[in-house]
Amino acid sequence: MNRNTVTVGEGQLFWPATESHTDRYGSVVLVTGGSDDKDTYAVLDRTLQGRHGTLTAVVVQTGDEILLGSGTVFIEQAWDDDDAQAVGLRPDDGRSNDWLNQAALRSLHAQVVRLVLTGTTAPV
Repeated sequence: MNRNTVTVGEGQLFWPATESHTDRYGSVVLVTGGSDDKDTYAVLDRTLQGRHGTLTAVVVQTGDEILLGSGTVFIEQAWDDDDAQAVGLRPDDGRSNDWLNQAALRSLHAQVVRLVLTGTTAPV
């Protein structure tokens, strides 16, 4: 298998409320700007969906790299009334919660990050 590194997107890191309500903590949203009444979001490359890899957040201000998790990439609607897309990883072990590293997510909340996927070049 060829391994590669792809930038998924860049923006302020948040997660949909459903992630904390269900304890799944499996996806994040990248906010790129906006105004008081309307945020804008990173546009995600849907060809990444189904790839297997490791997701890392690089904090733009410091360059720190924080591992979020490993698994199969999925992209889904973040919330019903908006055009926000969430990107996440479905873990290989089948667990139903903590798909991403919850402590890492909390440390990154609202920080500007660049999400990087390292993994296989083809969907699994």
